[in-house]
Amino acid sequence: MSILLCHHGNVASAPALDAAISAVRVQGGPLLVLDCMEEGSEAGEHLWRRLETVDIPFEVVPLRVGQDPASAVLETAAERGCALVVLALAQRGAGGATVGPQASRILLECPVPVLTTTAPQEG
Repeated sequence: MSILLCHHGNVASAPALDAAISAVRVQGGPLLVLDCMEEGSEAGEHLWRRLETVDIPFEVVPLRVGQDPASAVLETAAERGCALVVLALAQRGAGGATVGPQASRILLECPVPVLTTTAPQEG
């Protein structure tokens, strides 16, 4: 069963990618990356470089035009029979991670467990 990573290419995505790779190594199965990055993002190059350095099977699936990330995660997790979804939460000031409307929907409606990560706060 696949591990699904929702990847936005922001600072919070790096720890989520690491967690997803670790989950694949522990549970087996391929890593399925839902690419939610803006077109032409330099973060895409970082994602490919990182995936090429690890010895795990992976597939990168682009977000369809007009589809919101939450719908894409929920549909992909169900259609592909994923075992786990890995989701990065954004850090917002000193209060810690913020769960926005897309992440909230995934957490509440996802048919499989969701692992959340955050980037370390600077300073």
